[in-house]
Amino acid sequence: MAPGRLTEEDEWEDDVWFDEVQPFEYHDPALRANKSKPNLFRGGVKAKHITPKMGTILTGVKMEELSDAGKDELALLITERKIVVLREQSDFLHAGPQFQQDFMAYFGPLSIQPVSGSVKGHPPFHIIHRDHNEEEIANFFERKLTSTLWHHDVSYEKQPPGYVMLGILACPDVGGDTDSEKDMLLKFLVDHVCMGHDFQARVGWEKHSVVMFDGRSTLHTATVDYDSRIQARHLFRLAAMTEKTHVYR
Repeated sequence: MAPGRLTEEDEWEDDVWFDEVQPFEYHDPALRANKSKPNLFRGGVKAKHITPKMGTILTGVKMEELSDAGKDELALLITERKIVVLREQSDFLHAGPQFQQDFMAYFGPLSIQPVSGSVKGHPPFHIIHRDHNEEEIANFFERKLTSTLWHHDVSYEKQPPGYVMLGILACPDVGGDTDSEKDMLLKFLVDHVCMGHDFQARVGWEKHSVVMFDGRSTLHTATVDYDSRIQARHLFRLAAMTEKTHVYR
């Protein structure tokens, strides 16, 4: 394991099993936050909205130096704006996987992605690596007309991920953004999500960026709009579980 970041040489563990997640009492850090956010917006931190309704880009934040009060205020901003992009996070991204896990655990118990490999010694990490995977992309487009696939992560859990982090390790210079049913109601909902550009926010990846979003109230999708033969897209995902979901009938 490289001390500063996850790399292609990191080991993967096979045949690892985890116990079922037991119910837990959750206290959302956003509820503790100072609504004026003085601990987050300090030292020249600047904010720029992606759209009027959702999405904010922050520059000047040092994630590795945030106090607990600052993390509370970051949680509040995420719940208010749904997605927060933190630019210029080289120090945080090189602080190492254990530091990143500990940071994310502040927002809730960490979720373990059950359908993919886990990095040795760091099971909450979910690694997304797209490099020279043209055959995989071609197979996907045999069944689909677009790479857009709106979804929640691990939504079947009783207490699914709420706060989600994506940290970019390598990205293309351009693209790589995170942005027919027989049942009439389902078709309406799918069309509403896919065509509702007035409540979507598209994030363009830049080097040393970290994205955090509220998985409880949003859907997300990646976009295959880059050439993986030329440049890779390599990032990690960490997610904190939150409160129990409720089904209204």
